[in-house]
Parts: sequence; structure tokens; C-alpha cells
Amino acid sequence: IGMLELMRNRDQWERLCDDPSLAPQATEELLRWVTPVQYQWRAARAEIEIDGTPIRAGETVAAVLAGANRDPDVFADPETLDITRADVKQHLSLGLGPHFCLGNALARMEGATGFQKLAERFPDMRLADDEPGWRGSSMMRGPSEVLVSLGGDRGAG
Repeated sequence: IGMLELMRNRDQWERLCDDPSLAPQATEELLRWVTPVQYQWRAARAEIEIDGTPIRAGETVAAVLAGANRDPDVFADPETLDITRADVKQHLSLGLGPHFCLGNALARMEGATGFQKLAERFPDMRLADDEPGWRGSSMMRGPSEVLVSLGGDRGAG
């Protein structure tokens, strides 16, 4: 999904191509922006009230990660994709606390490496199809494929 969003937000792709060292930061921002796991079910551990709604201990609640990742109280201009965002590490795309993703380091490394290498080698890459098919559910989603035209290969030779 991240590559699709970089292609749709051309200014951010060009910024990454101009400075591929931004790839780790871009990876964090893309995790915030697309939030691949939209929500998770949790059981309340204790009685609590959220925004005037009482929740009893043991009740099931949905933690909407995608909404939290667009919270204007946490992120400046949250409806804008910005691969140089300073506060991006506050996203919840990889969970939090005891629900933090065990594979987070690998996911971050794979994302950063992939985005960096593609930006270095294929800066002229463009979407070949603006409307990819989607797979998954409302909880976990992603494109079934993203068709691109790579353009010239800077790394060939």
C-alpha cells in the first residue's frame, strides 16, 4: 500500500528520490498513513469512561488504529502525507504495549530498504493503473496488485 500511496502523492515520491536516506522516515509515515490493520478488538481490563460512554470491565471494544493515526491532537496536519513528519513515531500501526508487533523491526527494515532501493533505481516509476483491486477485509486490507511502469533503471550498467 505504501508504494501505491507514494505514486499517488508524487511530491512525496520525488522528495524520497531526491533524498533516499529519508526511507526509514517515509516508512514510518506510510505506516501511519495507510494503517494496514485498521482496528483490533480488545477486552476492557477495568471500568472506564471514554468521551462520556461508560465501558464495563470485560466488555469488548474496538481500537480503531486508523482513526488514532489521524488524530489532530497527536499529528500536525494528519490528513497530509509527509515523509518528513517529525512526530510520526507516535503512530499505532504496529500496536502498543503488550500488543506491540514482534516483527516490527523486520517490517520497518523491509519497508525502508525497499523504498530506498526503488527511489534510487527507478525515480521515474509511475502507476500503470490508477485503480488497483483490493483484497482483505475491513480490518486488514491491501491492494491485490499495484501495476507500475518503472521507467529507466539508474542502477543498470
